[in-house]
Amino acid sequence: MEPFYRVGSLVWGGGPVVLPMLLTAIVPKFVTEAQFLEGFALAQAIPGPVFNFSAFLGGCYAGLGGAVVAWLGLFAPGFLLIHAALPFWQTLRSSPAAQISLRGVNAAASGLVIAAVLMLYRHVSTGPQQAIAIICYAVHHWIGPQYFGPKLNAPLTVLLGASLGVPFCAITGACG
Repeated sequence: MEPFYRVGSLVWGGGPVVLPMLLTAIVPKFVTEAQFLEGFALAQAIPGPVFNFSAFLGGCYAGLGGAVVAWLGLFAPGFLLIHAALPFWQTLRSSPAAQISLRGVNAAASGLVIAAVLMLYRHVSTGPQQAIAIICYAVHHWIGPQYFGPKLNAPLTVLLGASLGVPFCAITGACG
């Protein structure tokens, strides 16, 4: 599954940075948009790196073998890069050119995170769903880190979204 390796080769920082690239690379060729969004929701609800999302997507497409191949495809470039750069790490750390380059790469990664947010937000179609998304975003980024800490912030944000979404789902019948 070449798209996973290609995206893994271009990712800097992991996490949400992969979402816009994966979305355009594999939907609808390998999975449906609904499967993609369900997998992302599951990846956010469980501990571990967002990269594990690739195993879900590969599994949707080709079962257990697809899950293993997709996971390896997304993780392999990073592992290879680490082992290739390790002998030169001290030189790279002290290089002004490398430091300037890393600032540019980090800025591009931040732009991809914003792109991921905007791409996912467009799938939130109703006013109440948009309100829940905005509330969860605000809690996760501004209130959560201060009061819940890094370990509890994400799980509690997911629980908040679920607790706000259940009444909406029950009232509107939009549970699917």
